[in-house]
Amino acid sequence: EIWHTGSAGTIKNITGNLNITNTGSNTIINADNITFQSGDQGETIARFLDDGACELWYNNTKKFETTDTGVRIPDSQKYEVGAGADMLLFHNGTNNYIRSDNGTLYIDSSGGEQMVTAIPNGAVELYHDNIKTFATTSTGIDVWGPEGGDGHVHINADEGDDNSDKWKLKADVNGGFSIQNYASGAWENNLTAIGNGATDLY
Repeated sequence: EIWHTGSAGTIKNITGNLNITNTGSNTIINADNITFQSGDQGETIARFLDDGACELWYNNTKKFETTDTGVRIPDSQKYEVGAGADMLLFHNGTNNYIRSDNGTLYIDSSGGEQMVTAIPNGAVELYHDNIKTFATTSTGIDVWGPEGGDGHVHINADEGDDNSDKWKLKADVNGGFSIQNYASGAWENNLTAIGNGATDLY
């Protein structure tokens, strides 16, 4: 059925499918705004707005829209990755979330260097130049130096803007451990200890 009420035109099909077939090159619909709705007009499916957004809806709730700078997903709606929604990105109106619902979460560089690894029910690992230097454990943290190098933990008071604010815990490759300060502008020992050996105070 095709009719016009004087204010709106309508094409209505009440039996079977309504098929529009074009065997030529393009099918063009000209309108300022286009809205696709369910058969009873009770739910919006998609909207395409002149000089504005393209919107996709699910169960009458907007899930996705284009903007002048990219795309937008509304608050509390999730960007799902994987066949089983294995990873989620979303904003709940207050905070931002990256959620891994299946497997380990990796953050790496375009060259494939590891930067962060987050293991469910396990460690969060931090890397420097593709070398693991820090990880959480069930009892605290672990810190590593590079292969053949010392391990350092720096502790800075008051934003570390004065030499006297700076302290360092150092495990060296020869089996020694030291607590050092930077008050003089160079690292100096306050305490040194050798495994199965002496401990010295300065």
